[in-house]
Amino acid sequence: MSSQLNVDIIATSTAATLTLPAVAATSLTLTTDLAVADGGLGVSTLADGGLVIGNAAAAVEVVAAGATTEILVGGGASTAPVWTTATGSGAPVRATSPALTTPNIGTPSAGVLTSCTGYPGTSLTVIDAKGDLIVGTASDTAAKLTVGSNGTVPMADSTATAGIAYRAALGKAIYGLVQSNDGGDPTNDIAISAGGAMDSTNAYWMTLSSAITKRLDASWVVGTAQGGLDGTESVAGTPDTSTWYYIWLIARSGTGVVDVLFSESATSPTMPASYDFKRLIGAVFNNSGANLDLFTAYETEGGGLEVMWTTPTLDINLADTLTTARRTDAVHAPLAFSTIAHLNVAANDASGGSFVFIQCPDQTDSAPSVTVAPIYNLGTGDGTVANQSFGGQYHIRTSSAGLIASRASVATMDLYIVSTMGFMWARRN
Repeated sequence: MSSQLNVDIIATSTAATLTLPAVAATSLTLTTDLAVADGGLGVSTLADGGLVIGNAAAAVEVVAAGATTEILVGGGASTAPVWTTATGSGAPVRATSPALTTPNIGTPSAGVLTSCTGYPGTSLTVIDAKGDLIVGTASDTAAKLTVGSNGTVPMADSTATAGIAYRAALGKAIYGLVQSNDGGDPTNDIAISAGGAMDSTNAYWMTLSSAITKRLDASWVVGTAQGGLDGTESVAGTPDTSTWYYIWLIARSGTGVVDVLFSESATSPTMPASYDFKRLIGAVFNNSGANLDLFTAYETEGGGLEVMWTTPTLDINLADTLTTARRTDAVHAPLAFSTIAHLNVAANDASGGSFVFIQCPDQTDSAPSVTVAPIYNLGTGDGTVANQSFGGQYHIRTSSAGLIASRASVATMDLYIVSTMGFMWARRN
């Protein structure tokens, strides 16, 4: 049996309370919104498509419906979420194994691509070696350019697939590294200016970042103002007299240290432990008085070296010795490789018709002549004037042993003398 309760008027007192038993009702009409604390929403209406957002004990908030191009993004603690415009198209993705179609990720600040595959270039594989490069191809794809061998550099090459290829472009390259007698002890110490050079095998570039001074009168120790002898001298730490000392730029690739070494060998210096690259850069002469000959050096085109002796030496002084047969003599230039010697030469003979041909020993032996090539280069006119001295300054290439060749037009030349002013060396050994 159902029951019905009719209440027409509840006391108008604001403090009126009505307690009812459990009832089932088809409708309930309130004159004010039901508060959240009483199980309501605290609002009378909700926007079509809006989202109800909790607001603690206060009436709920409603976020209006978003556009079809927007996604809901949380606003953080105690803040309602907001609609944010989305980019791209297609279905939403989840965190695990999403399938992305042509995504544009912009410029990320960080990322790990260890497991990525499907690079656009058909020839591109994972960059798996130190020094590998990614380059573009003619088909607008990416490709891997494998790092070149030691001493090579990447250069534009239209014949290469990637348009770039590694080439040994710096072979024999050298600059700076000009020597001088050090002002503090010029007869024992050599200063070397800053510079750089490719090593003798064209595999390693060595840079001497600042000038260095090395002592010829002490065994090698790394660093400036330290000894430079490599041990090829007869007595350790004491340079041999009347001896050429060859100057080597040396490097320790494991640490990058570059230093300078003196050796009596122009081909195989005794290298300090762990130094694995070298390049011949100069030569100095320790004279019979156990002092370095003084000189001034200049860098020439292409990194070459020109050395001028402060006090030129008289290297050839022959009386009644130069004949019609070719002879070779050493001049004051390195004896281990070819240079262009700067020579002052003079000759004299009492007879008329005397002249001399001076040349590199590597050239074909030729008699001096006034009519037949290669004629002569030391003499007077047609050689008919008797008892006349003649001379001049000559640039003559030496042999690899530091020799020049000469030959007279007469049986014996009364006098033949040569003084070496200096020499030029391309430093391409």
